[in-house]
Amino acid sequence: MSTHSLASQSVLIVGLARSGLAAARLARRLGARVLLSDSRGPEAFAGRLDEFEALADRVELGGHRDETLAQSDLIVVSPGVPLSIAPLRRALERGQRVIGEVELALGCIDLPLIAITGTNGKTTSAALCAHLLRAAGRRVFLGGNIGNPLSNLALELLERRGEAPRLAVVELSSFQLESAPSLHARVAVWLNLGDDHLDRYARPEDYAAAKARLFANQTSEDWIVIPADDARIAAHAAKSPARIATFGPGGDLRMEHDRLRCNLPGRDQCEIDITSWRLLGAHNRLNLEAAVGCALLAGADSEALAAGVADFAPLPHRLEPVGEIRGVRFYNDSKATTPDSLIAAVRSFEEPLVLIAGGRGKGADFSVLREAVAERARAVLLIGEAADELQHVLQGVTRLERCDTLEQAVRLGLELAAPDASVLLSPACASFDMFDDYEHRGRSFTAAVRTLAGGEA
Repeated sequence: MSTHSLASQSVLIVGLARSGLAAARLARRLGARVLLSDSRGPEAFAGRLDEFEALADRVELGGHRDETLAQSDLIVVSPGVPLSIAPLRRALERGQRVIGEVELALGCIDLPLIAITGTNGKTTSAALCAHLLRAAGRRVFLGGNIGNPLSNLALELLERRGEAPRLAVVELSSFQLESAPSLHARVAVWLNLGDDHLDRYARPEDYAAAKARLFANQTSEDWIVIPADDARIAAHAAKSPARIATFGPGGDLRMEHDRLRCNLPGRDQCEIDITSWRLLGAHNRLNLEAAVGCALLAGADSEALAAGVADFAPLPHRLEPVGEIRGVRFYNDSKATTPDSLIAAVRSFEEPLVLIAGGRGKGADFSVLREAVAERARAVLLIGEAADELQHVLQGVTRLERCDTLEQAVRLGLELAAPDASVLLSPACASFDMFDDYEHRGRSFTAAVRTLAGGEA
């Protein structure tokens, strides 16, 4: 798609979250007649309707109308909208072009891409990779699923704002990958593969196949970075002509005590001191290995990377320390929306934990939590729609308590943790039953901790 191909065309944006609105701004910049559609009614967008009307020629809320879809030259779908919903399925059956926001943006971007996916850890790895490259003096755009839509980069390049980035680090979800057929990653990183989004995919294999689209369009000049110990990911990677680098035990990038040994195929060997690395958990060491590998493949030198490793701080909502009351530390891991991410978080601690878990389940198997919960959790405080299922699965493993609100869980967590345990919010579930998103949930947890701390004082 060229940057001029939308002139006078009718472009329908389906889904008005952050990515959808960024796509609408880009389509407008490319000369399109923009239509906006969302299944939610006007009450969901209080105070924003004027913004929508200024951006679009028509705004339709409360459902996606077949007539509007049928009359559109191009349909751009936000990541949160499944391609399987009936209106989009009918559009595809009519032979209409239906793409994602990432695909729209890619038509305007001529930069090398480092694309990062995985069930867990992709935000930390993407942010760390960009941080390391900036420490090495590179001008880098960081975006995608991390919260900065790729369409924003396209607009920046079209409008020539300031010094343009020379490289893009893009976090991509399975939802974004399945609707971006032209994606070409110079470096493609698949961190791990667990069961996730089984409320949207019929089988785990379908979820994995969506992730594997990361490798589409790669050539023998490109790179793939994958874990050394995952045969499923390796099988997908082997279908690509790209060169492969591995991380983790036995990999090309691996930890030895407090040194990260880097032995990338065809590259000079190096070691990086990681004694100043501040993130908790073995899973974050794997994220570090993958990010360092990406930065080296993009041309960064090891001395700059060592400095970048030392000053990288934990991201919000990812094992983030948010307060201490009576010697009890509180950690916000609201981004942990899968059982695997909860397990990794729990095993990052040596001390006993009071765990806050629950929310909206995504079809995952919660029984895998039993061993890690038995190892570390003094108690589990259950919230949200999945509380019944979690209680059934964890019965007999540790003490279980039901809480109606997150604030109630924070108060009870302090009582049960004192004096020698920590309180960890790591839900293993999505947030949409009680909150706008995981960030809203994390902010609410932090606010509850600080309110409780103020009362204690």
